[in-house]
Amino acid sequence: MELETLGKYFYDLSKIVFTTLVVGGVFAVISEQNKLGYLALAMIGGIATYGLAFIGGTFLKQ
Repeated sequence: MELETLGKYFYDLSKIVFTTLVVGGVFAVISEQNKLGYLALAMIGGIATYGLAFIGGTFLKQ
């Protein structure tokens, strides 16, 4: 597997994590009562998004 393909895979994975956890968590905070749990989920999603994008960027630079 080429490093560029692997980098694109991690970058796309970060976009999926962002969409599901961060955006979904923010909308859940707006509409639900258990705001702390959804806010924590959105924060974890943000950290995971950054980590996956960093890994993908590292592979794309090589």
